[in-house]
Amino acid sequence: MTFGERLKELRVKKGWTQEQLGEKIGVQKAAINKYEKGLIKNPKDKTINKLAKLFNVSPSYIRGYEDEKLNVGYLYFDILLKKYSENTQEGKALRYFNKDQREKMLISQIDNILKSQHIQKEYQDLKSMADKLELAEMVNDYFSDIYMNEVKTNNNLTDLVLSELYGIEELANNYNIYKTKRNFENNDLDIIGSVKEIELGIDSSLQEKILLLTSQIISEIEKLKKDLADNPSRKGLSIVIKDKYYQTINYKIINEIKTDEEINMEIEDMINTIKNKGD
Repeated sequence: MTFGERLKELRVKKGWTQEQLGEKIGVQKAAINKYEKGLIKNPKDKTINKLAKLFNVSPSYIRGYEDEKLNVGYLYFDILLKKYSENTQEGKALRYFNKDQREKMLISQIDNILKSQHIQKEYQDLKSMADKLELAEMVNDYFSDIYMNEVKTNNNLTDLVLSELYGIEELANNYNIYKTKRNFENNDLDIIGSVKEIELGIDSSLQEKILLLTSQIISEIEKLKKDLADNPSRKGLSIVIKDKYYQTINYKIINEIKTDEEINMEIEDMINTIKNKGD
């Protein structure tokens, strides 16, 4: 959506004429008309900021940039949905949020990607980003991080702990163990005495011990994750199934031919089936 189309959409929603909108931001009706027809494609930042404040939206939304970001975000999102099934932690994270939450998150993460220095060097604009599908995993990581922190489950707790441990393991593994020497200038000699250089570095055995300990902890946490995996409660399953049940297209028709008691019995049967499979 262009700036002109977005402006017209917002104005019409408010029920304002072009003249009324012009009065509110201090411009003539003719200027509003030119904006909406696309005759002025790049209005001044001052005008954009006035409009954003007036309509209570972001400047990038007024300009139509957020639509472009959302298009790229959904391109990545659709790829991720095909890659991760709903039974995986990644798949659960991608499918957990509603449409409004999802779109805000997609726009936010595309913003974050654009701000990254190494991304800025490689990709000049959103169009060039759309062709680089490896960036989709950055969206996946963003959804997973929010999901694990917001949704309190056994699996999410163990995944959060494991992600921190993997980071520690990587840090220890990549830490520079090679010895280096530091030479001191003459004006440092008062502090260190007659020593003109010292050896810097770490003992490789220390690195090995840290890696061993980390590996052992990771192994124990992974066992806990398996032994204490999420086992949805009957109440939790009931809420989820009812929500899905009521969202079905045929629910209105079903409700006309079945009593609430019959519907609840069917839901209970579904819960028992799921629980039995889990056992």
